[in-house]
Amino acid sequence: MKKIFTDKDSNLKSEYFVFFFLFLLGLCTRIIYLGVVPGGYQMDETYSAWNAFSLYHCGIDSAGYSYPVYFEAWGHGQSALNSYLMLPLIALAGGHVNLLIIRLPQIVLSAATLAASYSIMRKLFTPQAACWTLFLLAINPWHVMMSRWGLEANLAPGFLILGLAFFLYGLDRPKLLPLSALCYGLSLYCYAVIWPVVPVILLLQGIYGFAHKKLSLNRWTVLSTCIVFVLAAPLMLFLLVNQNFLPNIQLGPFSIYKMSYFRSNELAHSLKEVLKNIRNVMYLFYHQDVGRPFDVIMPYGFFYDIGRLFIIIGIIVLLFKTAASIRRRQFHAPFFLLVQLIGAGIVGMLVTVNITQINCAYIPLIMCEAIGICAILSAVGKRKVLLCRAIQIGLLAVYLLYFAGFEHAYYTDYKEVTTAHFQKGSLEAVRTALTYAKENQQKDIYIDSWLKYPNILLYTETTAKEYLDSVVYSENLPAPAQFTKDGVTFHMGIPDTEPQDNCIYILYEGATEKYTDFELTQFYSWYLAIPR
Repeated sequence: MKKIFTDKDSNLKSEYFVFFFLFLLGLCTRIIYLGVVPGGYQMDETYSAWNAFSLYHCGIDSAGYSYPVYFEAWGHGQSALNSYLMLPLIALAGGHVNLLIIRLPQIVLSAATLAASYSIMRKLFTPQAACWTLFLLAINPWHVMMSRWGLEANLAPGFLILGLAFFLYGLDRPKLLPLSALCYGLSLYCYAVIWPVVPVILLLQGIYGFAHKKLSLNRWTVLSTCIVFVLAAPLMLFLLVNQNFLPNIQLGPFSIYKMSYFRSNELAHSLKEVLKNIRNVMYLFYHQDVGRPFDVIMPYGFFYDIGRLFIIIGIIVLLFKTAASIRRRQFHAPFFLLVQLIGAGIVGMLVTVNITQINCAYIPLIMCEAIGICAILSAVGKRKVLLCRAIQIGLLAVYLLYFAGFEHAYYTDYKEVTTAHFQKGSLEAVRTALTYAKENQQKDIYIDSWLKYPNILLYTETTAKEYLDSVVYSENLPAPAQFTKDGVTFHMGIPDTEPQDNCIYILYEGATEKYTDFELTQFYSWYLAIPR
């Protein structure tokens, strides 16, 4: 009988099967019980969501400006892209916001990142390296955790990786280069920390591509340059405005305005500070812990303990091969992966980073982890094929055991920890309080300071216009002391005086002793105190 499929076809089918299996593993890990773990609304994702809600309903943000390129938010700023990605979802939901809307942009981008990372490693190395990368990223603690809640800064790694993927494939198909430029440009609206890094990445990639004649001056490279410039220009104007070189600017519907506080002093200003920041990065990499239980689950860390060893091996292999190619003056595509690490290194030197501030490093490091594993397997496989397979099976087993432990901790201990940090129960407490106040003509609701004002604004569906028309600011600008919704005044913080029987109180766990004359209703860690 005539042979229909070649060995190459069979290998390709096997590769596709492994890809879809691992992609499905990663996707399911990120969407199962989404909105339940972590439960509740974390304050930063809530502020981003409330600005999106206000832009949809009245076209202004918390500071009263129309469609800003960068939000004032807490006073020190918040990147805007996450909020803009929520707008079409809010429209589909009839103008309302829920946890799915807040977290869906991150989930979609994370899924795209899984596919992009696989594509990058297949382009740069081998199908084996691509499959290992997808496996490691699918079960990676950091990527799983950050994919499941809507912190705007965590969009940045995804857009950077998509930018790299389109760039690599654009070297052969220049029509893809504008998509790379679009992703790199949009990454600037994800996280301000990477503003100094993206130009370095683009410059190094461009110089290397032109030097080896993989890029040429044509309509696609010109268009790509224009896209990056057009997207970066508003943020460059934003910097000039906040350094007092320019007044506030209106570009059509978009606003560029001076914030109450501009964080320009966080970058290292001396060699001593740079060295201190490098030590901090090394500490972070070694310990894989930042002391914040909602950011990392110990002992699993960012990469699991075993991951650090292979990351180091992978970086060494990448450096040696890149150095060899430079000596031979040969084009070496993995150089572009090294560029991503250089960019992350710049962040680590300029800023005293925590887990989020250096998030642009993690996916390139996971790629290096895969390189390290493949280098070991390749070295062993040249001599002893059976031993190579045994090592591969052993590594898979170890990683899966780590992953099983992480998943168990995530859906048990972590679930309980985030109940407090993500204010679970506060939504029900606030909405119940507002409903009772309106029905019984109660005028004042006092709220424990542990619950932040963006949460209350979002829960009560208060627009920025309603907020700005009624807000009384505290001494800690731009935080409010109080604001009014539907005739009910919300007071931020509870006074030390005795509770008043004509007021409603929302209390955090353990602060209920003085409210014996009130009817207490518990919502997880929150209590609603209503006069009897």
